[in-house]
Amino acid sequence: MEKKLLKNLDKMIWKNIKRLSNKDLDEFEEDLKIKFPEEDKKYIKAYNHGEAQNIVFKMFNDSYKVNVIDFMDYLKYSKNNSFNYFEIKKVKNYFQNRKLIPLITGLIFENRRENHEFEKEYQYEIYEDVKDCTFMYDFTTSPKNPDIICVCYTYEQKIKMPNFKTTSKLLDGSIIEEKIGKKILDLFKYMYIENKKIDIEKITWEFKENATKEEIEEFQKEIGLKFPKKYLDLLNYARERSIEYYSTIFKKKSSRKCC
Repeated sequence: MEKKLLKNLDKMIWKNIKRLSNKDLDEFEEDLKIKFPEEDKKYIKAYNHGEAQNIVFKMFNDSYKVNVIDFMDYLKYSKNNSFNYFEIKKVKNYFQNRKLIPLITGLIFENRRENHEFEKEYQYEIYEDVKDCTFMYDFTTSPKNPDIICVCYTYEQKIKMPNFKTTSKLLDGSIIEEKIGKKILDLFKYMYIENKKIDIEKITWEFKENATKEEIEEFQKEIGLKFPKKYLDLLNYARERSIEYYSTIFKKKSSRKCC
């Protein structure tokens, strides 16, 4: 059974978090001429680009995996595209006069089907419906006091094989918008910890932790936020697995304990 995130923050497990410094966030705000809520900044810096391994958010009777936007990548994107994050033209046009910055996004792929009615066997089309749901800051009415909203929509994606050419078509009437609150903590009531076993061995081989334990401690002090214990254990274990691996290569003994 899933548990509410607010009462289980220490159980969060993440991977692929990219460090976002105070300088990086200042640059982001300066370039886009906005200000994030002060109490939100520590979460933005702590979980930038993070892929949650055991957290989902629920909106409109659907559950989505939690993926945090990479703010520095978005800044590069926004240099030429202003605030319009959306790729699908009809969605882009729908929000063209809004100042929206994505925060957390999730996708659901369903109703996959194939069309093989072509002369050549290797030519075929794949169709699937994609539900896209994103929590966003809305700076439209105020550059310093944004709302947090949720935008969801569904589109049909067609992939033409064998060249993987992809086109997307918005399903009419599928755009839904809902106001969530004023700060990141307001998002937590929509989030849940999944009751599933996490394969620590698999996760730790999917990324290598290069930062030292001291550097991670320093970063936590800098942002004013303590990482969840399970995630800290994962970082330490990933680092130790790396040490074990290289010790084996050079025929040196190394004894490490799992988290």
